[in-house]
Amino acid sequence: LARTHVDYEVKGDVAVVRLNDPNSKVNTLSVQMQSELTEVMNEVWANNDVKGAVLISSKPGCFIAGADIK
Repeated sequence: LARTHVDYEVKGDVAVVRLNDPNSKVNTLSVQMQSELTEVMNEVWANNDVKGAVLISSKPGCFIAGADIK
């Protein structure tokens, strides 16, 4: 399955992990976001060329608004 909420790219020896809930104005820590973030971080940790990671948001002015309790 394709990821829709979290993606990443490796720049040099740093993984840039981008959070982006496509269905919301802000990112929330939903089950989908948590699942995809876990998947991505497992890939990053398994990559011996990566020495560090930066988590960023595609949403201006907000990283994660909070937990999605729906």
